[in-house]
Amino acid sequence: MKLHLCAIAFSLSCLTVFATKTISIETAVKEKLISTNFIGNENSPHYHAPILAELKNISSGSLAVEIPSGTVFKAGIDEYQNIVVTKTELISLKPDEEREILLTGMCIENGDDGPGSHVSYFIEQIQNEELQKLVKFIEANDLQNFEGQMAVWNLTDELPDSKIIGYDNQAAEQLRNFLNDESQQGNTSQHTLDSLWQVRNTHMMLKLSGKFTFKLAREHHVKIAMFNERNIVIRELMADQNYHPGQHEFEYTFDASIHPKEAYNIKLLLDGEIVLTQHLDLSRLGN
Repeated sequence: MKLHLCAIAFSLSCLTVFATKTISIETAVKEKLISTNFIGNENSPHYHAPILAELKNISSGSLAVEIPSGTVFKAGIDEYQNIVVTKTELISLKPDEEREILLTGMCIENGDDGPGSHVSYFIEQIQNEELQKLVKFIEANDLQNFEGQMAVWNLTDELPDSKIIGYDNQAAEQLRNFLNDESQQGNTSQHTLDSLWQVRNTHMMLKLSGKFTFKLAREHHVKIAMFNERNIVIRELMADQNYHPGQHEFEYTFDASIHPKEAYNIKLLLDGEIVLTQHLDLSRLGN
């Protein structure tokens, strides 16, 4: 009897598994199996988790909805950045179930404003083989970082490969080599963060320092980044590091003389989420 009951339970479990239908996000929307809403995530920079996806299963069966890396989301307001997904998501939904998912991605429009919660996004079909290859490389090698964003802009906005720099020199070199191999340009000169941000006349340097004081309740990856008023990242000011729980002072120092005399926002990020912001107006420093 026990064996028979176990067999029945196993059969029902199998039926549940096989009843779940795996489907692409485009097909699910086209066939009206789900309702969707995509908006900008103002708690993330444009190179971590810039889009919040709200999905509801309006079909009678269970679904597994795939949002593959390489999917492009177009902003509903032209002045805001379009985003490419850089990490595949598989979202399970029971009938009538609603879920919110943060989508990992990067900006593909360097000159437009960073995402905001008031901006809606829509899936757009864009045929860009080079971008698709780069996105798959970023996903496969876990290069969801500042250097990865610079590499994407190298393709989409013709950012020179000399700008693919950051605290992670190994990641930057990986990305430059991949792009050069794809374009068959061969190796380029080596660059480091120090060499690219260095000013020629050291007596002209304008050194600015600051810090964030923050208590961590658990372990976090912490970094500090500098953004312009349009919420576009300019550079990172502290390398991504893992910190233990407790009170910390996160310090940064940079040469302000190499940046336009404009307003900037210095942001503290925990695991890619913006938790604190300091406003800095370089125009007040004078000539």
